[in-house]
Amino acid sequence: MSATAFAARPISTPGFHAAPHGRIERPLVPLRPDYATAPIEDGFDWAGCLADTPTGSYYLVVFRSVRRAGADAEMLTEFDDLAHAEARLSGGLHFYFKGEPDPARACLSLCLWDSPEQARAALGLPRHQAAARLAREMYETFRLERHQVTWDLPMRRAEFRML
Repeated sequence: MSATAFAARPISTPGFHAAPHGRIERPLVPLRPDYATAPIEDGFDWAGCLADTPTGSYYLVVFRSVRRAGADAEMLTEFDDLAHAEARLSGGLHFYFKGEPDPARACLSLCLWDSPEQARAALGLPRHQAAARLAREMYETFRLERHQVTWDLPMRRAEFRML
C-alpha cells in the first residue's frame, strides 16, 4: 500500500498513518496486545515497518497515557486529528501511530520524525498546543518518551536510545 493510500485514511482511525511526504510506507504493526505498556522496541514490528527505509537516524516521540474514566473520547479524537493534520504539513514527519485504549485505559501514540528540531517545531503549533492543554483533564497519567532510532537496513535492525 502506498503512502498516499495510508494518508487518505481518516486521521481519527486508530493505527498507522503515513505522512504525505514521508519515506516510510510500510505500516507499523503492534506485535503484542500490551504494546501500550511494553518497551517501545518490543511492542512493534520495527523491521517490517522500516524494511524499505534507508539506513539512518530518526527521532521518535512516544506519548503514553492512561485515560480518565469518562474522558470525552470524541473531543480527544477531534483535537488529535487537528494536531496531526497540522504536524503532517510541518515537514519531517514520517508517520503517526494512534493506539486504542486497552481495558485498563492505557494508550500509546507515537510519531517518527527526521529530527528533534522538526518535532519541536510541530510541538509549538497552535493545534498541538490546544490538544496538549487537554492532557490534565483527560488523562490520569501521561508521559512523553523521546528516542533516537538508528535503522540499519542491511542488518534489518533498529536500535533505540532513550534521550
